[in-house]
Amino acid sequence: MSEKFTTTINIPEIEKLFQEYCEKNKIEFSAGKFEDFLKFLEIDFYDWVRQNLKQFYIQK
Repeated sequence: MSEKFTTTINIPEIEKLFQEYCEKNKIEFSAGKFEDFLKFLEIDFYDWVRQNLKQFYIQK
């Protein structure tokens, strides 16, 4: 594969969104809560990829 791919996961951007969400909803922001959120996103991301793989091959 000759194309170079870049990641779509941008941790600083996710942190900014998380902080904005916390401010808007009057939730105290902490690095620990953000880490927990990233762990949650990681699980969700892999589930999403697996589901898309199934759909990709169903369409082929």
